[in-house]
Amino acid sequence: MHSEKTDQRVLLKIVEVFMFMSSNWKLLGQGVVPPPSNEQVGINIDRFIGSPFQSHPEVSHGAIIKRAILTHGDPATLGEPRAVLQYRKELSLGTLTGGSQTPMTTLTEQLFFYIGEGRLDNGREYWTLREGIAALIPPSAKHRITNSSRDPLQIIMLLWDPPPGATPAKEILVRDVNTLPFTGALELYRQKLV
Repeated sequence: MHSEKTDQRVLLKIVEVFMFMSSNWKLLGQGVVPPPSNEQVGINIDRFIGSPFQSHPEVSHGAIIKRAILTHGDPATLGEPRAVLQYRKELSLGTLTGGSQTPMTTLTEQLFFYIGEGRLDNGREYWTLREGIAALIPPSAKHRITNSSRDPLQIIMLLWDPPPGATPAKEILVRDVNTLPFTGALELYRQKLV
């Protein structure tokens, strides 16, 4: 049964809410106060956004000009700009000038790269490289990269040490990302779209 006392309580509650809203109007729409900026609270978001052109060039493979995009570091603590890769050593942009090649070389780290037009070889076999080709080069695997065009060859390089107890493959793995089958979460996402 609906009573006058219940109506008064409801009305009182509505007035309370309205009073609260009007006293905190800035939180509810008109004149919303944005949170303090990252600079004001001491967060340097730029350390998570790397540019290869903000780092010093280094030579890799004897001929590739390499510039770091992101480097190893703890993303949860304050540190050097771009030092946010917890499980990898470095993500960098490499450039191999037109018509040049690296000497046959080996690295102690595992190397993954995504490359433009050129050629990769290990002294026994070779792979033609073009946009969309990715290569995984295990530690100590001999390899050489050749730029077969006149234009600079841009290479996105990711370096890391294999985790303790892991045994990396011995051979170079080369794949065309445009022809790989979709797997895992991406495949599930695609199935939902169909």
